Amino acid sequence: MDKASPLTGGLALTIGVRRKREVMYTQYNFPTKKALREAVTKGEMVGVFQPGPFGPDVPDGDGVVEGPHGYHKWYASVTVEGGRIVKFKG
Repeated sequence: MDKASPLTGGLALTIGVRRKREVMYTQYNFPTKKALREAVTKGEMVGVFQPGPFGPDVPDGDGVVEGPHGYHKWYASVTVEGGRIVKFKG
């Protein structure tokens, strides 16, 4: 049930965030999002995987990759088919 918000004087709404899947990594450890975009644009086959209990396989569809591995300085929206990035969205 929504409760009155003391900050706005109105109703406080609960907003849920639904993630399509866990964040994944690229097969190659790209230092920048630009380097990933250039590789995909050139038609290079860039594989993806999910670390931990969610992977390593990645289902087809839209998702988010992050990098570089361990530092997570950038994130990119991509489309995956057959375990490879087929479209870079940004």
